Amino acid sequence: MSLLKVENLSVVDLRNGERILHNLNFSLEPDSCLAIVGESGSGKSMTCKAILNLTNPWLEVTGTVFLHGKEIKRNDSGAMRKIRGKNISMILQDAMTAFDPLYTIGYQIEETLCENLKVSKKDARAMGIEAMNKMSIYDAKDVLKKYPHQLSGGMLQRSMIAIAMVMKPDIIIADEPTTALDSINQRDVVEQFELLQSITGTAILFISHDLGVVQRLAQKVLVMKGGACVEYGDANQIFKEPKNDYTRYLVETRIALSQPFHKIMNREEVKVINVKSSKCI
Repeated sequence: MSLLKVENLSVVDLRNGERILHNLNFSLEPDSCLAIVGESGSGKSMTCKAILNLTNPWLEVTGTVFLHGKEIKRNDSGAMRKIRGKNISMILQDAMTAFDPLYTIGYQIEETLCENLKVSKKDARAMGIEAMNKMSIYDAKDVLKKYPHQLSGGMLQRSMIAIAMVMKPDIIIADEPTTALDSINQRDVVEQFELLQSITGTAILFISHDLGVVQRLAQKVLVMKGGACVEYGDANQIFKEPKNDYTRYLVETRIALSQPFHKIMNREEVKVINVKSSKCI
């Protein structure tokens, strides 16, 4: 049985009749990663908002979503509050907006864990510190005292992942979590997701336009264009032999863009080898 199953998910803007999502069908298996890829405006983030009933009131969402084989009642606000955070956690693209600027990181972590896990503030703080240490935040006690603007984007991303680690949700939705980060922090955050999955076994719905990150993390890929699915299946198969022209364009573009980088790196490696050889002589 699939952990999450989406059937005929559609979104229509009632103000002008525009169809934003077109009958999406996909599933997420336990302890796996499904990546949703596509250009900006393709409907990646809207898909996840529709699943969690976080869309604007003028958007009509139709279709069926199953969690553990049971239909999610998206119109039941009480049921959705229980699902959000505990069963399905979301890590936002802009880490700065995920935290309240008026409160310290520690206060917000304690509040989240106390509310969802029904633990004491003392226990919540200890759990937060332990999770942050696992996320390679070794000065966690000092970090908890800081406000969001005092931390880097990478540190805030790690803090969000640490919260998710403690919550141990069935599914984590990661919405472009590496977009605003430099290459080094991108690599670190990807490694944290891999660590999180290995520790908790949680499934990940990963939204991204970075095919390099997707190729490393995902077992399945859903390619979107104009609010519709153009290709869906095994990640290795899609990267090796894409069937759709748009998917082929995305893969070939990524290869073309990465070639200059690999050429430079190969030259640098040759230089290092030559320098070492000359020193030995």
